[in-house]
Amino acid sequence: MADNLLIAQCSDGNEDGVAVFSLQSYIDDLYITASLTNVNLRHVQFFEDHELTIPIDGSYYENTSNPQIIYAEVAHPVSKCISISEITLEIVNSQIDTVFLEACNADDNSGFAAFDLSNISLQVANEIPLNASLSYYLTYTEALLQQNALPNNFTNTIANAQDIFMRIESDAVCYGINEVSLLVKESVVLLDSETVFYCSTVFPQKIVLDAGVLTSNTDDMLIYSWSNGETTEQIEVNTLGDFTVSVTNNKGCVSERTITVLPAEFPIITSVDVLDFSSNNTVVVNVFGDGSFEYSLDNSNGPYQSSNTFSNVLPGAHSVYVKDLNKDCGIAVQEILVYGYPKFFTPNNDSKNDTWEIKGFSTFNPSTVVVSIYNRYGKLLAVLNSSNLRWDGVYNGNVLPTDDYWFTVKLLDGRTFSGHFTLKN
Repeated sequence: MADNLLIAQCSDGNEDGVAVFSLQSYIDDLYITASLTNVNLRHVQFFEDHELTIPIDGSYYENTSNPQIIYAEVAHPVSKCISISEITLEIVNSQIDTVFLEACNADDNSGFAAFDLSNISLQVANEIPLNASLSYYLTYTEALLQQNALPNNFTNTIANAQDIFMRIESDAVCYGINEVSLLVKESVVLLDSETVFYCSTVFPQKIVLDAGVLTSNTDDMLIYSWSNGETTEQIEVNTLGDFTVSVTNNKGCVSERTITVLPAEFPIITSVDVLDFSSNNTVVVNVFGDGSFEYSLDNSNGPYQSSNTFSNVLPGAHSVYVKDLNKDCGIAVQEILVYGYPKFFTPNNDSKNDTWEIKGFSTFNPSTVVVSIYNRYGKLLAVLNSSNLRWDGVYNGNVLPTDDYWFTVKLLDGRTFSGHFTLKN
């Protein structure tokens, strides 16, 4: 017979002296008492009686008396030598008042919080042995069997309030299992951290930064603390950088958010590329900077588009508008000309298409263009300019016959264009 092994277990919460034992957890101790090494688990069997006739489930056994002696048969895997160990099962009881631990809610007030379970040891220090160790479990049974211990940094799995269990051990003996009530305290819910832009063109005007309180208890007297030293719900700034606000409620819960203020400039239109005198006049607006720009044609109120290209633009004078989607520093505008011409005209005095002209130059700054009109043989028939904007199809007092006619355009910006059109009588 090998030496006796004592296994002390905490009560299951009742005073009947009965609890559940996980005998397999003590196999290493049986190796020592039996003076054996390399003993595989399958060579250990547990019995209620000395005659080894009543086997026991080593993974889950409920004692029948307190204390109780049971037996373990340990067989050497090679020599087949058998050693019998006596095991004394003993139930111990200790009573500690329920422990309460509070933590502040996550910013969304979902009812979940991060608890530091190591803080519990401070609350029970005067009620447990000096050298005692603490471990924590979701259920009483897991605490009894020492299964699935919780980490010290634990987030509750049941919203708002949850009971877990603390196992106290002293000198490797269970001293007690006690309830721990986790309580989640309500926090102030704030807007997410964000980035805002400050327009240099308005300096030294200030912009307003708000703590962004979304929800809080109506009884809360909120305390505001900004990283720049201010203590109000809103602050005014005209400088760049990070501004962090901490909001503390009556329960001592602190919520934080950061507002980053970045510089912004007025949009700068560097150039406008115009492809005109075509079946699909196109305007491309080029802007300096890396902002999120939006573009509108002929209306400062929009609609705005994300593309800087406008297609199928009618001939004439236009205004292009640019604004930054995020940095509201104003709207840049530039006037442009888009040129075009009709493919035919009918000088029959019916008030419909009676004249031919270059569209665009007559409506905006007409002095920027000169148009020369020729017949198919190259004879100059008319010249259009600021004092003579349209051609009525007349040459030397007579309306010319139906035919194709050619023209050339010379713009003061250096561009030239030529094409043809049809006169229909």
